[in-house]
Amino acid sequence: MKVLHVLLLLPIHLMQGCFWLLWSLWFDDLSLGIALLFVDESNYVVYINKKAGKFQIVRLDLSSKEQVVLFDTHLPIQQLACNGNSLFYSTYSRKGKLIGQITINGNHTINEHNIVADSRNYVLSVNPLSLIEATTTCSDGSCTLQVKRTDANGSQLCDVCYDKLSSLVVSDCGKYIGYSTSRYVSVISNNDKILYELKKVFFMRGHNDKLLAYSRDTETFIIINCIDMKFFAVDLPSMFAGKYVLSASLSPDDKHIAFFVYDVKKQGELVILSLIDNKYRIIAERARIYDIKWSPSEKHISTSGISERDFFEIIYTYKMRNCAVNDKEIFDIKGNVVWRSNHSIFALRFGQYLPPGTTDIHKQC
Repeated sequence: MKVLHVLLLLPIHLMQGCFWLLWSLWFDDLSLGIALLFVDESNYVVYINKKAGKFQIVRLDLSSKEQVVLFDTHLPIQQLACNGNSLFYSTYSRKGKLIGQITINGNHTINEHNIVADSRNYVLSVNPLSLIEATTTCSDGSCTLQVKRTDANGSQLCDVCYDKLSSLVVSDCGKYIGYSTSRYVSVISNNDKILYELKKVFFMRGHNDKLLAYSRDTETFIIINCIDMKFFAVDLPSMFAGKYVLSASLSPDDKHIAFFVYDVKKQGELVILSLIDNKYRIIAERARIYDIKWSPSEKHISTSGISERDFFEIIYTYKMRNCAVNDKEIFDIKGNVVWRSNHSIFALRFGQYLPPGTTDIHKQC
């Protein structure tokens, strides 16, 4: 009761601030680690940031390193997608999910699309503008999974199965939906559906009409061609056997996979694997990397994660649960750091911070 009395004495704007702070803390861990999003045929990248209790969408010019805040909100921004010069974001509101649209080149007109959806497992699709969501209901020891596409006109049921969801993904073109359970993998298009009997598979980040997944059962990457529904597998290099692949991304030319692998309580490695000769090279060492993206030119790779573990695991745990403040970095394919965000939470760091442009990345690890 004493806490309630104190809150009632606060000015109304402070009460609102407390509400939005609690709201953002509740939903922070739902915004999956999102790497910087490269804008096609430009020097711009965009990313999600959090500052002074607000979530921001920031545009970074790779040439000048100039940063511009395109949009900020108290609502936790969950996902980003790009289509030409239009940037789309999804967030939670008290009425459901909301999709916003911002133009990247100077014009900051915001068009909001309210979509009522009740699932926390979803991905944002821009072709057409919609949310792909998966809802699971369990009763008497059995579970029913429904995969739906929801837009401004309502929801369309795409598939039903009787298992629990492991991962969900949509292709860049928006036409193909992939999801995995503990027992199999399913790929859905408008006119077709195919099942693969693959266990412990998790979808990663594909490209165009290719979906990328990783099987922890067989320690192999799986590339699915959605056009002919065929797939092929690539073994994880033996050096990393027994480790966890946390994130991976297929290059635009389909010739390389960038992935992050780690062992418990140890630093992990960011690796580029060639699909032509199966050779690989380690380009960085980090504590965790949750998302990886290739630039369209394949000259750069962006990541979102945690650079290092601190002594008391305070900052590490905070960043793990609050993905808007993840360390975001851009590497060239040799491993040089082109740009790095600076999130020194509470000004408490137990490791060495390297300024943007530093090329000797291994000193930080």
